[in-house]
Amino acid sequence: MIPDNLQRRSVVIDESMIDAAARTVKLSFSSETPVERCDGLEILDHSPGSCDLTRLLASAPLLLNHDTEDQVGVVETAYIDTDARKGYATVRFSKSAEADEIFVDVVDRIRSLVSFGYVINSVITTTDADGLVSNRATSWMPYEISICSIPADFSIGVGRTLENPIDLTSKIMKPETVVADDATETDETRALSLESARIAALKQIGERASAVSIKLDVESAIADGSSPSVMQERLTSALIARNTPYAAPAVSGPSKQESRDLSTFSLTRGIQKLMSNQPLDGIELEMHQEAQREAKESGLSLRGGLSIPTLLINHGRRDMSVTGGSNGNAGGTTVQTSQGSFIDLLYAKMVLSDLGAQYLTGLVGNIDLPKLLTGSAPTKKTENAAADESSPTTGKISLSPKRLPTYIEVSKQLLAQSSVSVEGILRNDLATALALAMELGAINGGGSDEPTGILNTSSIGSVAGGTDGLSPTWAHVIALETAVSTSNADIGNLAYLTNPKVRGKLKSTTKAASGDSVMVWGEGTTPLNGYRAGVTTQVPSTLTKGASNGVCSGIIFGNFADLVIAQWGGIDIQVNPYIKDTEGLVRITADVYYDAAVRRAASFAAMKDALTA
Repeated sequence: MIPDNLQRRSVVIDESMIDAAARTVKLSFSSETPVERCDGLEILDHSPGSCDLTRLLASAPLLLNHDTEDQVGVVETAYIDTDARKGYATVRFSKSAEADEIFVDVVDRIRSLVSFGYVINSVITTTDADGLVSNRATSWMPYEISICSIPADFSIGVGRTLENPIDLTSKIMKPETVVADDATETDETRALSLESARIAALKQIGERASAVSIKLDVESAIADGSSPSVMQERLTSALIARNTPYAAPAVSGPSKQESRDLSTFSLTRGIQKLMSNQPLDGIELEMHQEAQREAKESGLSLRGGLSIPTLLINHGRRDMSVTGGSNGNAGGTTVQTSQGSFIDLLYAKMVLSDLGAQYLTGLVGNIDLPKLLTGSAPTKKTENAAADESSPTTGKISLSPKRLPTYIEVSKQLLAQSSVSVEGILRNDLATALALAMELGAINGGGSDEPTGILNTSSIGSVAGGTDGLSPTWAHVIALETAVSTSNADIGNLAYLTNPKVRGKLKSTTKAASGDSVMVWGEGTTPLNGYRAGVTTQVPSTLTKGASNGVCSGIIFGNFADLVIAQWGGIDIQVNPYIKDTEGLVRITADVYYDAAVRRAASFAAMKDALTA
């Protein structure tokens, strides 16, 4: 029987403790790290006798997401290390089909978080001079261990939830309360103020989640004392896990049928209206108003003209023909063969997506990605020596909307031809221009008003050719992999990324200097030492090293799952029929708002001085 008042904490699985053959995982499931609750900080005491392991040692269940109806294994052993002030357990996975899938995900680091449920029987409460309340659980019992899917953040305790709050004052063993001598009546006022601010922040995050069709249980978060940072990380995790474009709700209008018939939308018709200074109407007007609403919720200001909402960007068929990757053609080409629903922004078929980059779409407001900067650092001690305190440190990566403008020029005669082919050509040109610009920023953006791309991210691994650059060799390829591996980052979607010039050079360069006929760049889908390789002219070939001015190329190796590309809202379109009126051309300018960032610099290494001539 698992009690209703179960509380939970979470930790990350150490992959070195996984025994694939025995289907077991050894993990540290508890510590004395304080956890923020609604009534103060909660600390699980790890002194001798504080933790009752009776339930865990009686073949306690290994669950999936704390679901008592979904057992995937069993707890084999458990003990408390009173010196390290931690609890340890070894769990074994079942051989059922579901458990086997979960275990494979654990081994592959797809599921890296475990959580355990426990009940507190007695506490000692103290209040310091600043009004900070600490509840030290001097008697507590773990009941189960679970495999969870929410990423962990040690500083704020993501996953440390109390879905059914426990009333500490109603326990069988009434807690002993110790109040500091200089505590005053203002402590209660201060606590109420902090709690009101926490609740307001949680509700605001819940509203942001609803705006992008993600449901967060705000009421439970309020009840269990979760911090706003916890909720923000849950929203971020849901966006990453979704990894599909946000589909906005259908808009309402004078004609419900017309507003839902998105296949009647015509980009060409909208542009023609703007060229003749006529107001938008019909489905084009409805979609423009929907885009304006989206922009307002995202905190953006569109300039007017014709705006395309996320609803249309991701609606309908995606008839695409894309070339790229190891075959070497830069970017891709999208062809829309039917009139109607607007074309996707192309990033789903660009080289970065193929390499495993993660996309966050339909965002509202700025977003922070919490990250662990340093982990615990245990030190060896003699048998009875006191342990040193070792706490992990955290940081964050902030993403905020950055305006990306681009334009295309088309003839007035072409726009006058209301045909399916003209509509497809116009959409294709616009989507390709935007997608290429977004990808360029993610690869080589310089920061400030644009994203900081991989090549300009500080602290990534570096492999140098020479004072004035050098032709890339097999040794450089190995050095790039080594730079990532020595940082313990050789996991995930590992791949190479470079430009056609480097590919051509490596195809004509042998692995060994002794006349070996085996070339550095091989055949098939994994041409570089067994890894995939994306090729695009978006990777610069105009870098400078020493006397080699503007002729050096870049080569990137790393885990592209640690590259995040974010997008806010849809597309803002402006039409200028005058700037090139003597040539019979119309300039169509489009804006999107996006950002990109590397989650962990150690996941990438680059050579920026490869010579290809």
